[in-house]
Amino acid sequence: MNNSILIHQPKFNNYLILIFSLLPISIISGNFIMEINVFLIIISFLYFSILNKEFLNEITNNNFFYLILILWVYLIINSFLGVDFSNSIRRNLLFFKFLLLILAFKYLLLNFEILKKILSFWTIIILIVCFDVYFEFLFGFNILGFVSPMKSERIVSFFKDELIVGNFLYAFLFIIVGSLIAEKKFKLAISIGIIISLCIFLSGERSIMVKFIFSFFLMVFFLLNSLKIKFFSIIFFLVITSSLLNIDFIKNRYLETTKKELQLNNEDFSKNILDIKYLNQSVFSFEILKNYIYFGVGNKN
Repeated sequence: MNNSILIHQPKFNNYLILIFSLLPISIISGNFIMEINVFLIIISFLYFSILNKEFLNEITNNNFFYLILILWVYLIINSFLGVDFSNSIRRNLLFFKFLLLILAFKYLLLNFEILKKILSFWTIIILIVCFDVYFEFLFGFNILGFVSPMKSERIVSFFKDELIVGNFLYAFLFIIVGSLIAEKKFKLAISIGIIISLCIFLSGERSIMVKFIFSFFLMVFFLLNSLKIKFFSIIFFLVITSSLLNIDFIKNRYLETTKKELQLNNEDFSKNILDIKYLNQSVFSFEILKNYIYFGVGNKN
């Protein structure tokens, strides 16, 4: 990709920095604001692509573009093969906006200076959210006065009544830490990584913690080269986790609540397992796979 196409567009570059930098704030603000932000990014990408034939040619001559296009075409075809066409077709048609969003991220953020400024702003926003999570953990309400609907078990932070702050932080964790590692800022990457990871733990979102733990071990085993560093990373993780589980708030959420849901002393253990929505969905997904092994049941079915 010819990077010079974007480098010599200072006004447009500043505009790109603004609309991409505001993405985490728009997510916090709610779906309507987020959709506006995503719309601006996509429209900007389409406008710049149409305006610059060289830019458009480089995109359409890349195999990645055709891979994305094939995925969308497959989803459309899958609408006809699923169990309910009307449920699938609208979702699959609108899925094109996410494909455009992927292309916008890939091709509009080629300028490293632009990307660096956006990531710096994201880091500041994420650290503010982390501060708010710690504040709510200590005082029972966030800095704006929001109180979690599950006060004794979950953190709500700036999301008011949506218990998704752990999910939000997880989405940005590896982007921020990865960018710092790429810049050889290892100490800062570790420090910020620990701060965000602790907040994910404090959020009380068990499903995200499972994803986080899985991601952590993947990173340790496949990205770290030194056996010594791998060993100390795992030991450090286990020590921190066991220490956190001694805090009543965390112990209640991750151990006591889970134990209660499973009713481990109950004879109907298998039934209790199936009553947990995530495991329940996993079983349903497996049954769908067995019955519709080639094409599934279609999106949103």
